[in-house]
Order: sequence, then C-alpha cells, then structure tokens
Amino acid sequence: MKRRLIKPDSTPALSLGPESSTSKYNRVELRQEPDILLPRRSTYVRNGVSLLSRQGNVHSHGHYFMKVSIAVCGRFHFHNYIEKLDRAGILDTFYYSHKINNSAFSLSRGRAVNIWPKEYAVRAHAKFLKNRFSDLLYPAYHDLWQLGARSKWRPVQLLHVMAHGTSRQLVQKAKREGSIAIGEVVNTHPIYRERILATEEANRGLPRSKTINRQQQRLIEELAMYDYLLAPSSIVRDSLIQQGTPSDIIHVIPYAANVKRFYPLGQRQKPKDRLNILCVGQINLRKGQLYLLEAVKKLNSNFFHVTLIGKVDPQIESLLAPYRHLFTHIPRVDNAELNKHYNSADLFVLPSLEEGLAVVLCEALAAGLPIIATHESGASEIIEHGRSGTIIHAGSAAELANSINEIASFPEKLERFSVEAISAAARTHNWDQYVDKLVEVYADAYTRK
Repeated sequence: MKRRLIKPDSTPALSLGPESSTSKYNRVELRQEPDILLPRRSTYVRNGVSLLSRQGNVHSHGHYFMKVSIAVCGRFHFHNYIEKLDRAGILDTFYYSHKINNSAFSLSRGRAVNIWPKEYAVRAHAKFLKNRFSDLLYPAYHDLWQLGARSKWRPVQLLHVMAHGTSRQLVQKAKREGSIAIGEVVNTHPIYRERILATEEANRGLPRSKTINRQQQRLIEELAMYDYLLAPSSIVRDSLIQQGTPSDIIHVIPYAANVKRFYPLGQRQKPKDRLNILCVGQINLRKGQLYLLEAVKKLNSNFFHVTLIGKVDPQIESLLAPYRHLFTHIPRVDNAELNKHYNSADLFVLPSLEEGLAVVLCEALAAGLPIIATHESGASEIIEHGRSGTIIHAGSAAELANSINEIASFPEKLERFSVEAISAAARTHNWDQYVDKLVEVYADAYTRK
C-alpha cells in the first residue's frame, strides 16, 4: 500500500480504496479523511519512491490518512503542542493524567482522555506515606492509569508514548494491533544515569542510593519494545546506543519553549552592584547546584549572588549549609511568575551532571537570559557556544567559576548572548518548529513500516 503525504497548503484528497489484506495494518481501522499535513520542503521516500519533493510535487498514488494517539502518564510538555496536532488533523486521542480542574484541552477533532484517578493516588501517597513503599506502590498507580487508558482505547496507525516505564501494557496492546510504537525518552538510559550518580555520591561521601527501582527497570524493558525512539538531545541518544539500542531508530528533536509565556519584558540592563545568577530546578546531586555554589565561593566576591528556585532533595540538604550566605532559596514559583524571575536575573546557570534536555534552558533562552550550562544538560542542542551562551563540562567548579568571571569581566557578552538567545528561540526553539519536526518523524515511521 502506498501512502501519500501532502503540503499544508495543498488541497486535501480523500482515501481511494480499502486497506490491503496483506498490510501490517489490517487490524487497524483506517479512516477516509484528508491526508496528513506535513511541513513544507520535506522529502519522504517509501520503497525508493519520493512521496513529496522539495518543490511540493505530490504523486497521484492511492493513500491513507495517518492518525496518531499520544499517551503520557502525566502531562509533561505535551500541553504545549497537543492542540496544534489536533488542528492539523493528526491527533486521534491524547491519553494523559492531570488534576480534574486543570485538565481541559480545546480539541476540535481529536479526543483528550484524562485518567485522573492516578494523580490523586500519587498525591495521597505523597501526603500520607511520603517516600515509604513508593517502589512498591507507584508501579501500581501507573497500572491504574493504563487500565483507564485501555478502557477508552481506540486503535490507530501510530502510538506515541512518553517512555517512563509507565506504559508497557499500552505499547503491547498497540503492537498486537499492528500499530507503530514510538517512545519518547526524557532522560539518559537508567544504567548510564546510575553510573553518574553513583560516582557523585562516592565523591560527596554520601550513602549509596538506589536509582534503578521497579519503574526504571520497567523502562529498561519497555525501551526494547518500541519501533522508534525520540530523544531530546545527543546525550540521550548516545546513552541509548551505549546500551545496545540501534542508532537508526533514534530521532533527536530538542525541546522548545512557549514563547508566548517566556519572553523579554524589556531591555536588559548591565549589572552594576551585583551579578544575579539564577538556577531553576529541583536542588539535588543530578542538577549539580553544589558545583555552582562552589564556583561562586571560589570567586570570593559579594558581586555574585545566586537564586535557587526548586525543592531541596533531603539527600543534599546538609551539604548546602556551608553556602547559605551565597544564595537565596525559593522553594516554588508558579509558572505564570517564572518569566519575571528569568527577566530579573543577569545570568542563568545550569550545572547538571545528567539531563535529557532541561526545558528551563529553553525558557531562559526565550526570555533572553544569557546562559552557562553543561554539555550534559543537553544545552549543546539549543545553545551555540560563544554566541548565545557558554557550554562547559559537568563536575568542574573551577571551569564554571572561570566562565562566570569571564562574563562578569566583559559585560558586553551578556548583551550579545541575550540578543542571540532571543533570536534563536524565536527562529528555531519554539513549539511550532518542534511540531514540524515531530510530524516529519511520524511520517518517516509511517512510510517505512
């Protein structure tokens, strides 16, 4: 069966005939609807035949319309673009979990199915049990979510899943029905991450913690089930390849920022009496804030002050004590207020030891905030070193201190980085561009199957 994919400004055609009985999709109902809308200037090939040329010429073969369902045990970043997929006519169902009063999506063609009981089970656990029995019970909460999704299930040609070790049953069901399964991996491979954190705990003299729990073990098993994987950075891709994932099934699409929510509030002023450094994210070993505080202590100047926004992991609370005079701690900030913090800071620093691609980097970039970040944070995907920010190696307070001091010594760098950051976010690192790239991955997977 040949499938045709057309340009957004082309006139949609209708499906021309029934599904072939020999197709891998003979158990999936294919609908007679307009073709999938693809970004301009894309080339797709099936069996050596170009389906869409860079000039936009479309072949007149029979075709079927592709529908995609997305499943995420939570909500993550999908709320930024799920309505765009719906308007394009691509989305069939969005299975997710969120609080009831904050879960509405304005979908005109697809379905939004909120499996909310899981959210309240998790919140009740956190309130009454804290961290006790989490390794035992959290997988049960995830299974509850899967049960709810299966009760509202509709077969589709392609299932896009947030790969968190929470959706194995859904992937198995989709695969039995002949669907393509794409897993979106948020962080590096659990074994890779385990090794990094074990080394850091040893260096800090901390007791060894268990990071590969039941959910992470489920994720490892789940990764082998997908036809294709999405990764937000080359760091994630490389960690998967190291653990045996074929490189040709991994697509890298960096995350983006909501440029309507995160943007410059005015002309940035050069710092005079103090350089305000901002870091956003849970305060723990993995995020590397201790290296930032060590770097500022090395600089030995009241000119530098750090603001840390995020909850403190009890594991490192005692390690923060020697640096209390160097930073202000804000445990939580509403998303609506976060843009003000990006705009009031002079420099954003993210010294992570491991990430997929921290979305806060995309947000800071969109707000025009100059950035220093580690390569391991995924920053290399969105920041051009020396042009829109500075990329450093993880785990070096000395290198970080030198980078901060250099920016303080040459304040014109702050202005240049800010201008380039705004331009980069508007041009390539927003959710509209992300959707274009995502649809290309869908189309490539669909036409290859």
